[in-house]
Amino acid sequence: MEDICPCPNLTCPNHGDCARCTSSHIRKGYLSYCAFHTVLPALRDVLAEDAESPTAQKLNGLIQPQLDAYDKLKAEYGLAQEELDRRLAEVANLSPN
Repeated sequence: MEDICPCPNLTCPNHGDCARCTSSHIRKGYLSYCAFHTVLPALRDVLAEDAESPTAQKLNGLIQPQLDAYDKLKAEYGLAQEELDRRLAEVANLSPN
């Protein structure tokens, strides 16, 4: 999994180990990179419906800092979003339905 792990946090001790990664994120109370990007399209749909609503503002307040953190990691390690998207798709294809 190390070769296709889409997470831009390359120094994470759980990088490439899906079970440990997921478990670690659940214990900390937030989504892993893969899980976050799985629900992101639905979250963006909610935001698009009424960006000024209190719910949309709260969601954006949760989403944007995470996206900013990922952007910082991508820049730090010279990772292209297209490559991470390709890896996300590859990981999704390996997951049981």
